[in-house]
Amino acid sequence: ADELGAMVEERLRAEGVDLTHFRRAPGFTGLYLREYLPLGQGRVFYYRKGSAGSALAPGAFDPDYLKGARFLHLTGITPALSPEAWAFSLWAMEEAKRRGVRVSLDVNYRQTLWPPEEARGFLERALPGVGLLFLSEEEAELLFGRVEEALRVLSAPEVVLKRGAKGAWAFVDGRRVEGSAFVVEAVDPVGAGDAFAAGY
Repeated sequence: ADELGAMVEERLRAEGVDLTHFRRAPGFTGLYLREYLPLGQGRVFYYRKGSAGSALAPGAFDPDYLKGARFLHLTGITPALSPEAWAFSLWAMEEAKRRGVRVSLDVNYRQTLWPPEEARGFLERALPGVGLLFLSEEEAELLFGRVEEALRVLSAPEVVLKRGAKGAWAFVDGRRVEGSAFVVEAVDPVGAGDAFAAGY
């Protein structure tokens, strides 16, 4: 419930997003800042600890809001924010599954938020409730050492491996489907993974 949150709410409304179940939570809106340097270098600074998002906990919303939804989409950033947000993520997945809603999870691993062993621990707990899993080759290597090992461990019904300029692989019903990357002139790679998941 701050100025930044009000700005986000206003922008979502302007874009036509249904905010029927929107509510303001106490605390500040988490954010991150990106530093841009020559040759594409730069750093990212996170300001999420103690944010409204990090206070998410089981029961944060009425799970009946999920009725009729096709997907509940979560990312690996939320459970990394706090023990409460970890529990919230698992609770939301369970409530979705109970209502027949398919759960998609983007691993979205951030080294600055939690170490690999904690992220792996969450994924192992979450995996039974996940119907569609997104991860990148880089995340697979950071978390499991090798892409092959990640694919062996993370055996959801549908797994999408993002391979950057090499395209993507989708593993569905025991077969691999390959997709080529689009050739684009990139302005900024931030949000590319989110856009990919939304488009998929």
